[in-house]
Amino acid sequence: MSLWLGSLNRHMDTLTLHRPSEALILVPHFIGFRPHHHMVFLGLDQRETHSDDERVAMGPVMVLDTDEFGIEPETGILLARTVRDYRVTRAVLVLYCEDLLQRFDYFKRAFANTCAMAGDAMRSEPGGFFECFVADGDNWAAFTGEDLELHPWSELDASPAAAAMVYAGSAPPEERPTYELVRRGHDARNQACTAGDEWLTANRGQLIARGSTLWDELIADWEDPGHREGINRDVARLGRANAALSVVGVRDRILLWCTSPDRRVAEMSEEQLLDGYSETAVAPVRVTHLENMVELLEECAKVADLDDPAALSCAAYCLWWYGQNTRAAERLLEAMEADPNYTLAELLLDAVNAAILPLWLTETEEE
Repeated sequence: MSLWLGSLNRHMDTLTLHRPSEALILVPHFIGFRPHHHMVFLGLDQRETHSDDERVAMGPVMVLDTDEFGIEPETGILLARTVRDYRVTRAVLVLYCEDLLQRFDYFKRAFANTCAMAGDAMRSEPGGFFECFVADGDNWAAFTGEDLELHPWSELDASPAAAAMVYAGSAPPEERPTYELVRRGHDARNQACTAGDEWLTANRGQLIARGSTLWDELIADWEDPGHREGINRDVARLGRANAALSVVGVRDRILLWCTSPDRRVAEMSEEQLLDGYSETAVAPVRVTHLENMVELLEECAKVADLDDPAALSCAAYCLWWYGQNTRAAERLLEAMEADPNYTLAELLLDAVNAAILPLWLTETEEE
């Protein structure tokens, strides 16, 4: 079963859907490609981030590739649990086939069961809805368990939602994008690793303090877009950053700073480190900040030794924290290939495979 889950974080004006079927227009734009043999759950509930950040987290979004195994029985269980954990009140579920008239009967019973399980898990609130649809390249239809009443896509192409996506310049490709990380050449990685080894030797006995300061300086420079090209060229500096990430005390401070950048990395005491994780567990994320850190950590990973999982795992942690489970899974598989016994990667991969969301996405107020 090929399944991925995430939330959406987007800069865009508010879209008004006049009826649930208009959400079909949004699916390819939100998942990043045009589905052909997939089942897509599109949650339309929103989680606002900090008041000083325009980004909005929306979801969950789940995509199942049905090409090889169809819709397996456990899919409905996993979807229902995620819907319940996320407290979804508004959503659509869409099954895409190559040809509705030829292929839909093959999926009909399993899709009906999945719709029922997800619907039972939905949280009931005023204005909430859950609608199921089927579609192929030419037509779409509401799924009610009865005969399908086919509608051409042209009925939805003229909707305000479609116009808004076109105006925004969104043009999803036909195939699912890849998130593979392209590493730098051998010479660059060798230079980075040599610089990292020398840094570890020179700072033995003060690794946490020196590593924290190193990352404070690197982050300060990275936050200025004008410095990023220079950082990317300085593979020795990235190599020293990788070496510092190999120190657990530094790595854990970096991860806390990624989710709560309220103090410098070097200023975090052991007590603040422990308290900080519990305090930030339910706090809304700063999406733009996390995306910037992912870019920096991925630049570090590009010059890391092939058996070094630290930067990959840290990037995956940031991605998972703001609901980008698909990209997180890609990084975690690369981290596990580098070191199958790296604990952080193991724990995160278990969470991603089980569709476990960070607490800030699932925490609910007492009723």
